[in-house]
Amino acid sequence: MLNASWMVNWVLPMAVMSGMFLANPCSTKVIYVDDDAPSAGDGTSWATAYRYLQDALGDAGASERPVEIRVAQGIYRPDQGEDVRAGDRQASFRLISGVAIKGGFAGSGQADPNRRDPTVYQSILSGDLQGNDIPILRTCQPNTVFCLLQPSSGRADNSYSVVVAWQTDATAILDGFVICGGHNDLLDPTWIREAIPIGCGGGMRVASGGCTIVNCTFCENSAGKGAGLYCEDAVVDLNGCVFQKNYGYRGGGLYCDHSRLSLSGCLVRDNEAALQGGGLYCQHSYVKAFGSKVSSNIAGNHGGGLANMAQGEVILANCLVVGNWSPFGGGISNYESKLELANCTFFGNMRDALAGIAYDRPTIAEIANCILWDSLPGIWWDPDACSMVSIRYSNVRGGQRSTAGGNADWGRGNMDTDPCFARPGYWDPNGTPDDPYDDIWVDGDYHLKSQAGRWDPASQAWVKDDVTSPCIDAGDPNSPIGLEPFPNGGRINMGAYGGTQEASKSYFGGPTCETIVAGYIDGNCKVDLHDLAILASHWLEGW
Repeated sequence: MLNASWMVNWVLPMAVMSGMFLANPCSTKVIYVDDDAPSAGDGTSWATAYRYLQDALGDAGASERPVEIRVAQGIYRPDQGEDVRAGDRQASFRLISGVAIKGGFAGSGQADPNRRDPTVYQSILSGDLQGNDIPILRTCQPNTVFCLLQPSSGRADNSYSVVVAWQTDATAILDGFVICGGHNDLLDPTWIREAIPIGCGGGMRVASGGCTIVNCTFCENSAGKGAGLYCEDAVVDLNGCVFQKNYGYRGGGLYCDHSRLSLSGCLVRDNEAALQGGGLYCQHSYVKAFGSKVSSNIAGNHGGGLANMAQGEVILANCLVVGNWSPFGGGISNYESKLELANCTFFGNMRDALAGIAYDRPTIAEIANCILWDSLPGIWWDPDACSMVSIRYSNVRGGQRSTAGGNADWGRGNMDTDPCFARPGYWDPNGTPDDPYDDIWVDGDYHLKSQAGRWDPASQAWVKDDVTSPCIDAGDPNSPIGLEPFPNGGRINMGAYGGTQEASKSYFGGPTCETIVAGYIDGNCKVDLHDLAILASHWLEGW
C-alpha cells in the first residue's frame, strides 16, 4: 500500500543527521566570506573575511571538522582564489564532508552582518567566468529529437561544473545559494559530426558519495547530462530547492544514474532536454519526491516532466506534475521501471503528445489517491509489454477508457468527474495559434474548491467557494488523513494536497463546526455510525 511512511524511514533520518551535525555550535569552526572584503583576510570574522570562497574551502579542508562557512551576498566564481588559475574552466567549488557552506548572509557593511535571508541577500555561485553571458532562450523545436540546444553567446569559456561533490557524505552541505552559468559542453569524439554532448552537471556534479542541498536554486546551466544537477553512484538529499531554465541533452533539470535521490518541497520548472527527461532523467536509480512540483518542462522525445528509464524506481507523494510537454509521456515516461504515485495531481501535460503518463516495455505502476486530469489518453502503455498498472481511489479523466493500450487493474474508488480546481492552468498560444512550439504554460492553483474552506496561497488565508470538489473525502478510506485540517470527514482527499495542512475542508451542507468534540471523526457536528465506521475501518486495517 502506498503511504508517506518513507518520509520517516528515509528523509527524516537524513534531516536529523544534518541537525546533529550542526547541533553544537561551540565545537564548530566558523569561516567568513564576503566578496566586498579587503584582500588578505583570514576568514575569522566579517571584518577579516576571505574575499574568495575557494580560499575559505582551502581553510576548511585543512581544519578539524565540523566547519561552517558563512558566505555574504555577492557573486563568487570558481576560478577566483589563491590556488586556482583565472579562466580555468575545470575549476569548481568542491564540497567537503563535515563542512556546511551557507549563503544568504548580509555580510560586512550591514547593520547586522549575520542576518540571513537567501532570497534577499543572494549568494551566487557563477560559472560565468568572464561575466559575459546572455540569458538562454529556447533555441529548438521540442519535437526535434536530435536538437542540440546551442548556448547563447559568451558560454564557451564558462565553468564545466560550478560545484562538485566527490566521495563526500551527507555532512557535506550546500545551503542557500544560486548556482548558475555552468556549461559542460564536452562532446563524444566518436560522434563528433553529430555533436553528441556527454558533459555532466553544468550546475553541480555529485559522484561516488553524497551530500545535502538545502534552499538552493539551479538556473541557466547547460550540459549533455543533468544540466542543473548530475548524480552518479550518489546519495543526494534536496530540500526546498529550485531547478529552473536549465538546458541539457538528457535531464534538463536533474540526471540520476545508479543513485538515490530525495526531493522534499522542491520545484522543477521550465527546464528542457533535447531527448529525455525535461525536468528529471532517472536510470538505475531510486528517486523519492514529497511535496514537490514538476511544471512546464519540455523534452524532445520522452518524458517532458520526468523520464524513468532502465530499472529506475520513482515514488511521488503529494506532488504536482502540470504543464509539461513531450511527444511520448508529457508528464512522465516510464521505461522498464517502477512508478508509484500517491496523492499526486496531473494536469495540462502533453498537448499533442501521446499521453500524460506513458509506459514502454515491461513496467510496474501503482497509482492511488491521485487526480489525473490530462488530455486523453491520460495513460498509455504498450499492450505487448506485459506491464502491470494498478489504479485505485483516483479521479481519471475519461475513466477506464482513457487507459489506452492495455487493461489496467481498475480498482475500487475511481471516478471520472471534474475535480473543481481553484484555478486550472492553461496553454497560452502566445499570439500564434497555428504554431504550438512557442506556446507558454500559464500555471494555476490546484487546491480543491470547497464550500467549507479552501486554502488560497495568494492571500495566505482560507476562502469559501460556491461548489465543493468531489475529490474531497474520496481517497482510500484506509489512508491516514495526516495533517488535514478540521473538518476533514475522517477520510483523505485525492490530489496533491490530500493529507496535508492545505487539504480542502469537508462540507456537510451547513455551517462548519467550530468546536471539536471527542467522538465525531468526520467533522459533521454529530457522533453517529459514520464515525464508528471510519474508526472500524482503520482499526481493522491495523490488523
